[in-house]
Amino acid sequence: MGLTEFVAECQKVDSRIELTKVDGNKAVVIGNNYVVVEGYNFPFQAHIITNLMKECGSFE
Repeated sequence: MGLTEFVAECQKVDSRIELTKVDGNKAVVIGNNYVVVEGYNFPFQAHIITNLMKECGSFE
């Protein structure tokens, strides 16, 4: 599984999630919050994406 596939699976939990560019860097956005995922390996990208989802209430 890669980043694109992981984000697609996360969208099944929270449809607000988008994979986009923020200030020229690949980032995952939920509402007004985002995390830059460019430059990290996939396991760490998945970790920071799920942390963002927890902070934004995706699992409630």
